[in-house]
Amino acid sequence: MKLILNICICFLSFVSIGQNWRDTLSLGKQLYAEKKYEQAYDKFISAQQYAPEELNFNKEIGNSAYKKGDFKTAERAFQNEFDNANDAKEKAAHAHNLGNSQFKQNKYEDAVESYKKALRNNPDNEAARYNLAEAKRRLVKQQKENKQEHTQPQKEQQQNEQLGNKNKDAKNNTNKQEQKKSQTSNKQESQNTDIKTDKLSSKKTERMLDELMKKEMRTKQKVKGSLGGGKNEPVKSGKRW
Repeated sequence: MKLILNICICFLSFVSIGQNWRDTLSLGKQLYAEKKYEQAYDKFISAQQYAPEELNFNKEIGNSAYKKGDFKTAERAFQNEFDNANDAKEKAAHAHNLGNSQFKQNKYEDAVESYKKALRNNPDNEAARYNLAEAKRRLVKQQKENKQEHTQPQKEQQQNEQLGNKNKDAKNNTNKQEQKKSQTSNKQESQNTDIKTDKLSSKKTERMLDELMKKEMRTKQKVKGSLGGGKNEPVKSGKRW
């Protein structure tokens, strides 16, 4: 009796769960139609958790994630749909949606490849063809900007190095000028010292000459005095009369 009761409970639970994920999926689709993408996304995720393993709602999850701006989740969902699809047109549609999700993330190189996959599976997909051209244009622009961003720091570094070298040269020139001025000043000081020394030597020589002249004058005066000392005396003649 207990066994039968347990079987009935499990059966009813299974039926209830089965009904719940179907109701949740249906409610999610209703919310999506009403453009309530956040709520629709939550319902699709919930339905996926309780649905049988062989069922997947990647398309619904991807669309609602894309609409609410979660492009990373949308990319994963559309990639799963593309990998699991067998029909060429279905693969083209999923590849196109995958490219759109990558485009929104500025992953232009990946978007280009996805749009190419869409066109290989469906050459008549004009929307994918237009988006492919736009993705290529954006990719070229992105590559140029990345190149400029990489080149700019190098250019600034070169400019800084050039400026540093100029400042260094200017500093060296200033030091050389100051050194030259210092040498000139020292030379002038040396010349002034020599002039002063010459002046001192000249004065000393003049004093010595003056002293010699005075000494000579005194000597002459003495000699003259001794010669003139017998002037008052009568001159004696050497002759005897």
